[in-house]
Amino acid sequence: MVVKYLLLLFVIFSSNTYETIACGLFNYKYTVYVVNNLPSNSAPLLLHCASGNDDLGDHVLSTNQDFHFDFCENPFSTLFFCRFRWNGKNTAFDVFDASWKKNRCTYDVCYYSVQSDGFYFSDTNPPTNLVKLSSW
Repeated sequence: MVVKYLLLLFVIFSSNTYETIACGLFNYKYTVYVVNNLPSNSAPLLLHCASGNDDLGDHVLSTNQDFHFDFCENPFSTLFFCRFRWNGKNTAFDVFDASWKKNRCTYDVCYYSVQSDGFYFSDTNPPTNLVKLSSW
């Protein structure tokens, strides 16, 4: 009986990545990237990201600069949002929600490209197939 349990634990641990084990058996590590892809001659992007538990502070991003953060998700309640300000525009939206796990951040990455016409998303870094999520 003990051998069966040890074998089961071996299979569980060997099938998970290092990041998964580092976050716990049932929690996954995610990385959110926000990249300023605004025109080079424009004002910087002002950014503030937070969750219910973590305030990640204010950030000023120059063109092509990024801000990124890692976290271990709680599959029932993790939610991060960011507020974006640029050139008189001001908007906020959720950049990670645990309920998106299967339909947005499928590769443990949420990548946001901020452009003059809006916000684009990819679930890989480097990004592939950027999809426009919203306008300013």
